[in-house]
Parts: sequence; C-alpha cells; structure tokens
Amino acid sequence: MESKEKPDWHEYYEKTVDVPARELLVVCLDSLQNKGKAPGIAIDIGCGAGNETIELLKRGWRVVAIDNQPEALSSVVSRTPDSLRGSLTVELQSLESLHLPQAELVWAGYSLSFCRPDRFGDMWRSILDCMSPGAAFAGNIFGPNHVWAANEQMTFLNEEKVKLLFEGLVVEHFSELDEPRMTATAGMQHWHDFSVIARKG
Repeated sequence: MESKEKPDWHEYYEKTVDVPARELLVVCLDSLQNKGKAPGIAIDIGCGAGNETIELLKRGWRVVAIDNQPEALSSVVSRTPDSLRGSLTVELQSLESLHLPQAELVWAGYSLSFCRPDRFGDMWRSILDCMSPGAAFAGNIFGPNHVWAANEQMTFLNEEKVKLLFEGLVVEHFSELDEPRMTATAGMQHWHDFSVIARKG
C-alpha cells in the first residue's frame, strides 16, 4: 500500500547524500552559463543533504541554503569543502515564514509543496519578491495525483494553478510527471509533479 506520510528525513539524507545534483538544476545552470550569466547569489530552499548546494558552490555561486531541519544544515556545512565555505550561508527557516535575500537564482527541488496551503501564497510572493531582474527559478511542485495528496498540511496544485504562479515570468521549461517511480526511502510510489524553469524579465 502506498504511504501518505512524509519521509523520515534522517533516512532520506542518508540515502541521498552524495547523489548527483538534480538534472533540472543542472539544465538551468547550463542555460544561464550559455547565456553568459555570471554566478551570483543563489537560494536553495529545502536544501536537504546539500547535493544541489554543493553543485552551486562548485560553479561559483554564493549560496544561501535554507531548511527547517537542523540535521540538513549540519550536513551541508560538513560536506562543503573548506575552500568554498566562505560562499555558503545556512539558515534554519520554515516555508511558512521565509525571509529571503535578493538573488539571481532560486532553486526549490521538491520542497515547496511541504508548505501549508494557507501559507503557500505568502511563501510564493516571498520568492517572487526576492528575485532580481533577470533572475531564474527552477523547481518542482507536487500535483493532485501525488502519493501524499491526502496530507492536508501540504500543498498540491493542478497544471492550471501551477501555470498561474508563473504569470509574468518567462517560462523556459515546463514538464509534468504523473507515474510510479522509485523513491529514496519508500520504494515504488506514485509521483505527480510539475518541473519548471522560469526567468524574471
């Protein structure tokens, strides 16, 4: 039977540490590089074990890594090479009360849907407000067919509502996954999410 529970974060970090950075972020970073965009400040919302933060740091970005789990932030700090430590800031924050600096890139890999529905709008406005002109967003939002969709403390949006979030931005990539997939901690589960790369004009 498919679980409707959130992951055991400790187990999740152990299973995902040192895996490659997510392809969606790599595509976004390669696109920015090809356009001649110099690395600036990037925000990693829900940094988890830190794989994407490490990738950003290695590519010359200054990263603000945010998570609501102290273990995640400790993992990021311990895994960051000494030579890159000066470019890393870690902050313990919840999605419901985000305070974000101005940034040239916002990365949110499978994290935003963990925001409560009644605070999702405020969280999203915080993200849009922190994006400098020309800044990019890359991330994922869970859809209504997701295995965790019965969890009322999480936010699940259909395609129409996801696209509404990005009105006024230049959408450079939009894709939907709605099928069983192998997860890090719970085996095969039905996954439904929208992956987006967008730019603030």
